[in-house]
Amino acid sequence: MKRLILTAAVILLVAGIAIGQDIDAVKKKLSAAAKQSNWEEFASGIKELGFVNTLESAKAIIKMSFALDGYSVDDSVKANTFEAGKSALKEITNLEAIAYMREQLMKNKNWEIRRMLVEVLGAASGEENRLAICELIEKEKQPEVIREAVSALVAIGGYDSVDALIELLDRIEKEKGLPWVDVRRGLTSLTGADYDSARKWREYWLVRKDELKANPDSPDTAAPAPGEMKTGLNEEIKKAPKFFGKEILSKRFCFIIDVSGSMAQKDKYSGGKGEAGGGNPVEEMRIEMVKDQLIKLIAALDPKTKFNIVAYSMGVTPWQKQKLVFATSSVKKAAIDFVKKFRPHGTTHTDAALKEAFTNKEADTIVLLSDGAPTHDGRYQDTTGLITSIFDFVRNANRSRKVTIDTFGFESVSTLPAGQQCLDFLKRLAEENKGKFIAIK
Repeated sequence: MKRLILTAAVILLVAGIAIGQDIDAVKKKLSAAAKQSNWEEFASGIKELGFVNTLESAKAIIKMSFALDGYSVDDSVKANTFEAGKSALKEITNLEAIAYMREQLMKNKNWEIRRMLVEVLGAASGEENRLAICELIEKEKQPEVIREAVSALVAIGGYDSVDALIELLDRIEKEKGLPWVDVRRGLTSLTGADYDSARKWREYWLVRKDELKANPDSPDTAAPAPGEMKTGLNEEIKKAPKFFGKEILSKRFCFIIDVSGSMAQKDKYSGGKGEAGGGNPVEEMRIEMVKDQLIKLIAALDPKTKFNIVAYSMGVTPWQKQKLVFATSSVKKAAIDFVKKFRPHGTTHTDAALKEAFTNKEADTIVLLSDGAPTHDGRYQDTTGLITSIFDFVRNANRSRKVTIDTFGFESVSTLPAGQQCLDFLKRLAEENKGKFIAIK
């Protein structure tokens, strides 16, 4: 029934597209594809709308990119439709259509659409696009949109981009989360300098901008290549709380911890960089190592950080239900008590754990630790189908949020029959979501 409702809804949406000489054939293709539930052809039709290259086709692309949301269609289908829409918008060169996209940056209430339009306009570059993105970040509150806007302004460049980023830094520097890190890195990329506050940036840029305008081609005023940059931000990063030696920079994160039966196995950990006892391996149960590291991390969190923890095996046990909470003293004590109760048992339902983590709408980082490939009884005995479904889900769930997913795995499992599959899964999950895989050894 839901599939029938979906098809009818999509056909009605297609029927609403203004028809011109070029768009008529695409409209017929989209309607036919929807009737047959041929979503691959449907995505192909959306891409063709980009080549129609009119204001009407741009409006249609924006609507159709999200047409399948809320219906029981495979996650991979939704993700493919969204990617087709984004690809189609990047083909638009019609000035009226581009002006409409800039207008929607400020007017559209759907943050996913605003984020997508920032990416499209940023890729197109141009002074008018840059000014529109600068105007957007003056008031934008959605972190996902802010981070995309920072990336776009750094790619476009220009003096006004630096001005806008300094003002943004002033607005968000109290929290010092990932958007703050992005702005700091972006300003260094554009100028070659690095300062720890918006006030110092203003003082520097007030003089530096005039120097650059007066001598734009001078080697002395050119920003260094990215590979040559040295930033004081790295020193601040080193002070961040650590988990198995890796700094956790996010101020909005969710930990996913595997507590399956295999976590009772003994393993060795030599200690991460900067940790006491580093280089002197200690053998104990994996679950006990994880509890120790997680408790130390929680204790080091500042009160402005919001976090959650999800333990999983054959079921999912979230510490907080679908929300992040501030790391106050009482909250940290409660979280540590939750971690101390971890007991290894059961199988490895990684799919359910990731779905639970993505319900934490404020999270910009997910940290996943596991010592085994995703498994279920029955349907996914060989794990291959389950792993495919996980990547489909994450690709769709993360299409606009762009949550960073860092993964941790025990290097020793590579000697086990399914161990390498586990490590390959963790590495790919991190790679596809702008995170890092950390081998615990």
